[in-house]
Amino acid sequence: MNSKNMTGLKPYSVSELNQYIASLLEQDLFLKHIQISGEIAGMKVYSSSGHGYFTLKDSTSSISCVIFSNWLKRLPFVPQDGMQVYLSGAVSVYQKQGRYQFYVEDIQPAGLGEYYLKLEYLKQKLQAEGIFDLERKRSIPARASRIGLVTSLYGAALKDMVRILRLRQPGVEIVIAHSLVQGEEAAASLKNAIEQMNRYGQVDLIIVGRGGGSVEDLKAFNEEEVVRAIYASKIPVIAAIGHEVDYSLSDLAADVRAATPTQAAQLAVPDDAELFRRICSYQQNLHSILKRQLRQAELNFDDCMEYLQEHVKGWVTDSKKQQVVKMVQRLQNAMQQYRLEAKRRTEKQAAQLAALNPLQTLKRGYAVVTRADEYLYRAASIQEKDQLWIHMYDGKVQVQVLKKELHEEN
Repeated sequence: MNSKNMTGLKPYSVSELNQYIASLLEQDLFLKHIQISGEIAGMKVYSSSGHGYFTLKDSTSSISCVIFSNWLKRLPFVPQDGMQVYLSGAVSVYQKQGRYQFYVEDIQPAGLGEYYLKLEYLKQKLQAEGIFDLERKRSIPARASRIGLVTSLYGAALKDMVRILRLRQPGVEIVIAHSLVQGEEAAASLKNAIEQMNRYGQVDLIIVGRGGGSVEDLKAFNEEEVVRAIYASKIPVIAAIGHEVDYSLSDLAADVRAATPTQAAQLAVPDDAELFRRICSYQQNLHSILKRQLRQAELNFDDCMEYLQEHVKGWVTDSKKQQVVKMVQRLQNAMQQYRLEAKRRTEKQAAQLAALNPLQTLKRGYAVVTRADEYLYRAASIQEKDQLWIHMYDGKVQVQVLKKELHEEN
């Protein structure tokens, strides 16, 4: 029996049904242009058509999406799985399969995704200007006597850097330009502090940094005004932002990048104790080399003289003997002059090495105070009954602190 006769309804084909549903959706003004948000999953772009297909999902639901090649090509980035995005477009039905889906006309990153896109755009812009070029980067001074720190007065990074600088080179001078290192006003504060240090101009090196943090915490070091201030600095800059995985734009613009503020301080100044050991080693090696060279020259000279004495009598006439005597005398004088010149060179080089000795100042009546392996430069850091070593020119003595008095700071 015909189903039409039983129900009185005309049967429609699947295509007709899907076409009808599509027309309903297309007539709905709300669905004709709508924006939705979610996370991209299963992104795939077909090379044959250039169209992109993916799923947009949230915590409980998902919807199939398609973006045609003409729209996809207009995007300033490539959509990837895991990106949080805003989609603009319309809802319709893919009639061939009877499946409704979202037809995408535009994609905008949400949250950090948007931030990373802007960051990548700024990076490409600055790179095109040559701000990150390796050729323009300067070497840091081999031995800086005064170092500028651009950081927060209240952060752990400052304490770490000062501690390492004092420990490795007690005589180094430290100049601090306080700056905010996170928050909305941090970028302007960092820029002003770097420029202030350059106007002061009396430091050999600048360290700009903070002790790590989240992506949000470190945003100021990716701001254009900070990067340009580092680039424009007339004084070499070490970036010490305390993050070991990703490079900030400030890292790329600086002359040297350190993973942490502690490492920056280590790069900024040599270890005086290690330097002294190396100088002593070089001095000993130089003395040994010159001594060997002088000894070899003396042996060569003696060989020449012995040869002359053995062979000259047989072939030198009486008329030439006086010339031979003069020649021998000149050789002896030349050898003596060589000895004197070698001695002067040795003494000069030894004096130059001694001048680099960081403990040379002790000869002028100064002393260095240490506790274990720590150099002490403030009485406030010393406690009563501490066991200390006083290093003087001709030796060292161990003392115990009985009492301390602090001067009022100006």
